[in-house]
Amino acid sequence: MMMMKYVYRLCMAGIIVFCIAFGVIIGKMGEKAQVMIDFFQCLNEIVMKLVWIIMWSAAASTSHHHHRRHHHRQHRRYHSYHHWH
Repeated sequence: MMMMKYVYRLCMAGIIVFCIAFGVIIGKMGEKAQVMIDFFQCLNEIVMKLVWIIMWSAAASTSHHHHRRHHHRQHRRYHSYHHWH
């Protein structure tokens, strides 16, 4: 188990170093790298929209579920009260 954590951390460190080096090199290339910069900006916008859709749908689903539970509780309370009184 300990070896798995080490391998995982080593892989994560490699990915982080690669991404930083990639960004620095693109930044130094200037105009020649503009196509890649545009690509990653577009990719970022797409991912942000997908995240927004996922978060919105999760919030709407949770809100709908909460509303149904709350309504059911009130309905049960009302009938319970009127049954005994």
